[in-house]
Amino acid sequence: MKVSLLARIVQQAIGRLAPRASPLIAVGAMIVYALLAGASAAALRAAAMGGLVVVAGRLRRDSHVFVSLALTGALMLGLKPGLAHDVSFQLSFAGTAGIASMTDGIAKRLAWMPAIVRDPFAATIAAEAATWPLMLANFHQLSIVAPAANALVLPLLPAIMVLGGSGALLAGGLAAAGLPILQSISSIIGWPLMQASGAIASWFRFVVETAGSLPVAAIVAPYFPPRWLAAAAILNGGALAGVKLRQFFWQRKVWALLAGIGLIAVALLLIRPDGRVHVYALDVGTGSAVLVRTANGHQVLIDVGPDADRFAQSIGQVLPPTARTIDCWLITGGRRPDIGAGAAVLKRFHVDSIVVADPDAWTASLRVLVQQAQAAGIRVTAANGPITVDGVAMSLAGDARSWLIQAGRAALVVVSPQTTWQSLPAGVDGAIFTAGGPLVWQGPGQGFSVIEVAANSRAGLPARALLQSLRGGSLFRTDRLGTIELVATDDGFRATNE
Repeated sequence: MKVSLLARIVQQAIGRLAPRASPLIAVGAMIVYALLAGASAAALRAAAMGGLVVVAGRLRRDSHVFVSLALTGALMLGLKPGLAHDVSFQLSFAGTAGIASMTDGIAKRLAWMPAIVRDPFAATIAAEAATWPLMLANFHQLSIVAPAANALVLPLLPAIMVLGGSGALLAGGLAAAGLPILQSISSIIGWPLMQASGAIASWFRFVVETAGSLPVAAIVAPYFPPRWLAAAAILNGGALAGVKLRQFFWQRKVWALLAGIGLIAVALLLIRPDGRVHVYALDVGTGSAVLVRTANGHQVLIDVGPDADRFAQSIGQVLPPTARTIDCWLITGGRRPDIGAGAAVLKRFHVDSIVVADPDAWTASLRVLVQQAQAAGIRVTAANGPITVDGVAMSLAGDARSWLIQAGRAALVVVSPQTTWQSLPAGVDGAIFTAGGPLVWQGPGQGFSVIEVAANSRAGLPARALLQSLRGGSLFRTDRLGTIELVATDDGFRATNE
C-alpha cells in the first residue's frame, strides 16, 4: 500500500509538468523507497509489482495482479533462488495472493460496515486466510485482533505519509540551505506538519498496544513443525482453490475424491514421525535439558533444567500436544541446573522409567524426586551400561560424566560442566555443552557446538576460554537462538538452525 501511494503521489505530482517522464520517475522512486526500507523481500516484491503496473499503464496495457505476481516471483527467484526459504518472501507473496483473490468477496459480506474501515478489515482477513500456516510455523501465533486494528489505522496511512514526507522534505530542504532566515522558515513550515503526523503515529501506537494487550489477541501454537506446515498448506490451498474453482464446475464425486486424498495426506503428515532422529538442546537457561526423539516417535529426556516454566515452554515448542510419554528419563546430576524442574516432568508426562547416572552423592532434591517418582509407580534404576531406545544408543563417555548419543553413523556428546575433558574425543559430530559449559577448555572447535546458557548469565558463562577454543566450528547458543534442533543424517548430526 505504501509503495502504491508513493508511486501515485509522485506520478500525479510530476505528471502535469513532465507527463512522459513521470512513469520512469515513479518507478525510480519506488526502487529508492524499497532500498531505503532495507531491501527486504516484501519491499522488493512490492516495488517490482508497482513498477509493472506503471509500465503497463505507460504502454496502455491492462495489468493483472496474478500475472504480475507470478512474473515478479519468477524474476526474484531467478536472480536469488535462496529467497524461496525467506519468510518475508513467502508471506509477501501469499498475502498478496490472498488479498487479490478474496478481499472483494469478503467485503461484499460486510456491506453493513462503513467503507473506510470495511476495505482494510476485509483485506486483513484475506491476508490472514492465505498466510496462517506460515504465521503459525514461523512465529507460533496468529493474530485475532489484526483485522480490527488495521481497520482503525490503515485509513490514516496516506495522511501520515503525505504530512510526514512533506514536512520532512520542506523543513529539511530549507534548513540545508544554511541561511538563518530559511532555517526559521523551515521550522515554521515543518513544525505543524510533523506534529500532525506525530499525532497520527501516536494513534497508531495506541491502537497497536491496546489491541495487542487483550487476553485473546492471538492464537498461540508453540508446536508447529514442518510437517504440520505441509498439512496446513494442503488444507488451506485446497480450500481456497475449491472456493475459487467451484464457480467453474461442480462435481460432487470429483471434489469428494480430492478431499479424501487431501485428508489422507494431512493425516499422514500429522500422525506419522518423519523417520529421523532429532535431538533438541532445550532453551531452559543455564542448565541441562536435552530431548531425544527417535525415528518412530519414542522420547528420551536427559535432565530437565532449573526452571519449570522455561522447560514447559521449550518442550511445548518441539513436541505435539499429544506427546505425553517419556520412555526413559536419564538424570545425570542432582543439582538445581539438572533437576530443578523435575516435578514438572512428573506432572506433564507419563514416564516409563528413570535412570539415575549421578556419579556424586545424591542430593536432597534428587532423593525427593526419586521418592515422588516411585510413589507414582515409575521404575527407578541406577545407570549400568548403555541405554538403547528404538535404535538410539546412549552410553557414558570416558570422563564418567558426559553422555554419548549414537544413531547409526551419527554421534554427538552431551558434555557436563564438571567434565575432566579439555577437548572432544574423536569420532563425534559435535557437542552440547550443558549449564554454560566447562570453565576450562582447550580443544579446537570440532563440527558444531551447542551451549545451553541463560542470557546475561550472572556467573559470566560461557567462559571466554570455551568460546575462544570453539571458534573453528559452528557455534549455537540457546540464549541467542532458543532451542537448538539437531537431526541425524547419513553424514552425521546437523543443526537445523544453520
